[in-house]
Amino acid sequence: MEKFALLGDPASAPQATNDTAALLEPAALAQLGARISDQSLVPPGPLPAPDTPAASHISVIDPYEVYVSLVSGVGAFFGSKFRSTSGIVFNNAMSAFYDPAQASTGTLNLPLSGRRPLTSVSPAILMAPKVCGQRVVTGGSDASLLTQAVIRLADPRENLTSSLEAPRLHTSPDSVQLGIEEDRPLQFSSSVLRSLEAMGHETRGEEKPYPSCNGITKNYDQLSSHSDSRGGGTAVRF
Repeated sequence: MEKFALLGDPASAPQATNDTAALLEPAALAQLGARISDQSLVPPGPLPAPDTPAASHISVIDPYEVYVSLVSGVGAFFGSKFRSTSGIVFNNAMSAFYDPAQASTGTLNLPLSGRRPLTSVSPAILMAPKVCGQRVVTGGSDASLLTQAVIRLADPRENLTSSLEAPRLHTSPDSVQLGIEEDRPLQFSSSVLRSLEAMGHETRGEEKPYPSCNGITKNYDQLSSHSDSRGGGTAVRF
């Protein structure tokens, strides 16, 4: 996908800011949308997507309408698998950069002193345009999984709990494989899976642990919170 070639740390590569703005232009979005079809797959880009890190997520709404979404982790499980003498586990964030020897097409996401790598972690705060409309505070370690949960909130038949507990497809822009969470209580219907396979996808069982997405919604003064059962968290109010 183009974004993995164009995007990078704007503090280290200022042109990334202009590239982001260009990708969000209506004409660019229309061009990308025209490539999406119910009958075929979007061709993979020249660079792979960054690996999904292992991370924890916290969503907060306080009585004064202050919203916090925080996603934090050490990269892969147990990070770099090295720790300090005091027991602090070091992250493996360097692995989120592209290898200069392999990124021959050019990318801003190359290792450089002080540069931050691309990541799929996605804290999200969504606000309806009207006063006291729906507010959503959520987030997760995988943007594509989080998007699937958030899109369901636009369906009036869904609520926060059903949106976060619904089945998800584990995808990667550089692969036709779709990971299926086989041991979850809610599953995609066989007709949906057959349609995806007819388009050229290959389905497989997704390995655990599954990334989770927690969230809080507020509509007028009505609060709803839910901790995804894929993780080990708890929704708390006080």
